[in-house]
Amino acid sequence: MKNLLWCPIDIPKIPNSFNECVGEKWLFWNKTNFTEKQETPYNISQWTKHALETYPEFIKWFEYLPYKSIRNIKFNVQMEAVKPHIDFTQPKLKPELFENNVDNEPCGYRILIAGKRNNSLYVMNKDSKIYCNMPDDTDVYVLGHTSTLHGVEDELGRKTIFVHIEIDKDKHNEILMRSVEKYKQYAIWNL
Repeated sequence: MKNLLWCPIDIPKIPNSFNECVGEKWLFWNKTNFTEKQETPYNISQWTKHALETYPEFIKWFEYLPYKSIRNIKFNVQMEAVKPHIDFTQPKLKPELFENNVDNEPCGYRILIAGKRNNSLYVMNKDSKIYCNMPDDTDVYVLGHTSTLHGVEDELGRKTIFVHIEIDKDKHNEILMRSVEKYKQYAIWNL
């Protein structure tokens, strides 16, 4: 699956609506951390008290994802166009996590809460943008967390949940195989 750049994920839709006001500016977004702040965003973390109290159904739903440990979960509200970037920016801070993520690519799970499902998020293949199209029966997609250059057009107010986890390889592979089969017409490959 190393050549898979992006694909919708075959797990149930999220149970919550996330209408909170977020206020900490970070790059292209205003964000709320759903995990406790650690020395680095790559350290093992736990859910914040706010997340546990406000979104218990989401916390339970999160068990669908293939993780050994949680590292960094953020609720992002887009404030401007998101320039092309790769998410894992400092591999030397946690080389064992970087190795886990590289070995399991694509493993950047993201959850679309509100925003366009078509022609907004894109992945880069060489120098060209390929726009992603999400089906209506899932809110989750995966992209290359350590490898896939991606961005989002100017979509003020787009809401997503950024997920960085240590991957459980067997569970991840099962989910990925099932998703690629179900959503083959949506999957984007690096050919």
